[in-house]
Amino acid sequence: MLGNLKETLADIFSSAKSKRVLLATIGALIAAVGHEYLGLAEGSSEKITAFIVALIIGDSLRSVSRVDNDA
Repeated sequence: MLGNLKETLADIFSSAKSKRVLLATIGALIAAVGHEYLGLAEGSSEKITAFIVALIIGDSLRSVSRVDNDA
């Protein structure tokens, strides 16, 4: 059981280093702080969130194959 917990925590920390997780966290922070404390309009906050979601989805869908097609 302790080994399983260690593996789970290691997976969580390794995925926390991901660009997607960092972008989502920073984007959520910017949208929330901007809306709550800086007077950012709700529509603007939603647009920021939608843009960040689009970046994450676009990064997820791009090809990750390193095969050179010219050969």
